[in-house]
Amino acid sequence: MIAGSLFQEKKEHVQYYEKIKRMLGSAGEIRLDVEDKEIYELYANCTATLYTPLNEDFGLIPVESAASLKPCIAIKEGGPTETILDGKTGFLVETEGEMVKRMEELAED
Repeated sequence: MIAGSLFQEKKEHVQYYEKIKRMLGSAGEIRLDVEDKEIYELYANCTATLYTPLNEDFGLIPVESAASLKPCIAIKEGGPTETILDGKTGFLVETEGEMVKRMEELAED
């Protein structure tokens, strides 16, 4: 499942969303503009979270994941290097391939 926000005023964001939606087909679900109550339920029921922004100063998702006792897999730069304890509260990765590997490892557990 993918959950998050969509900046509809940015054409490239809408195009990317449509591409992901086509790629997922019926194999996955996308939820946009989720209410706070539902966000907490999603955290409670997830295996892990992914945090993919580049050059993000801070970012709340790794912190919210830790508060929910869920590991966060994030790109090793910016805010996540300050908020994720690699191998303890989540995983810091340098490539897409590493992110996929960590997702597969967590899915197998």
